[in-house]
Amino acid sequence: MGLDRNKLTPCGFCFVIYKKESGSLNAMKFLKGTYLDGQSLEIDLDPGFQEGRQFGRGIYGGQASQEVELGGFGRDPGHFRGGFHGGPRGGFRGGMRGRGRGRGFPRGGFRGRGGFRG
Repeated sequence: MGLDRNKLTPCGFCFVIYKKESGSLNAMKFLKGTYLDGQSLEIDLDPGFQEGRQFGRGIYGGQASQEVELGGFGRDPGHFRGGFHGGPRGGFRGGMRGRGRGRGFPRGGFRGRGGFRG
């Protein structure tokens, strides 16, 4: 589950890794539109790898690729990769839609990573 860096409180999204494709498809089929803590879950499959998005967020909130270009803050470029970027993984990622627009707490959602391991 994602946590707010300063408050250490949930920020409205999480990832779930599935061993089989059927698990992610069942999550979409049976959980989409259900409610958790009064909020409707948004569930999507990730389209897979996209050039320029393989680094994710850096430890200081910016793009990790930019932090790597600036010296990686004492870490090698591999430090910023991993987690849920690229590769044959599934994942559950909530959307941050509505944030800053007075639409309430962000909703959750599914973003699988292209391909699945059996």
